[in-house]
Amino acid sequence: MFKTFFKCTNILLRTLLIILTMGCLLIPNVIAAGKTTAKKLDQKTERWLAEYEAYLKDNDAFYLYAVKLFKAPVRRYGEISETDGESTFGLIQIFFAEGCELRSESFPPESGISRLIVPKGFSNEKEAFAVLQKKARQTGAKLNWSKPTEKKQGGTREVEYTTDDGDNIFARMIYKNGKLIELWFSMAL
Repeated sequence: MFKTFFKCTNILLRTLLIILTMGCLLIPNVIAAGKTTAKKLDQKTERWLAEYEAYLKDNDAFYLYAVKLFKAPVRRYGEISETDGESTFGLIQIFFAEGCELRSESFPPESGISRLIVPKGFSNEKEAFAVLQKKARQTGAKLNWSKPTEKKQGGTREVEYTTDDGDNIFARMIYKNGKLIELWFSMAL
């Protein structure tokens, strides 16, 4: 009985140590309420992040919807992956209450993926779909909203909308266990 107890305790302690170690590796660059919690980002990244977030606040359907649902962001993160002299590309993550995350990645020359993730599910699916359509309109994309394709795997279902002319532009609604949990939009030009 004691051997089993000590063996289980040993396994639990090792697991906890791994989780804590992973958490320490992930936390350093997270920005809480506009300030880093551990490691300060360089000035270039801070400036780019502030400019990108200002653009999103004024223009982005996903950002505005997240603010409508969850109020002000609770933290943000940014990482520059590449610059080409005039443009900067990278990842921005803006976190809201209840685990909501706006994730926007840009790639050269003019490509990007935007995701609005609500782990507990969007409460109004029609409204969320309208926001996805607005996001597409903001980019000038002309998607065929009447002919979605569906993919299912396990408890996940993905509904995808594309253009009729085969452009690399996609809008997706991702469901997990019957709940709409993610709006996804991408363009590759």
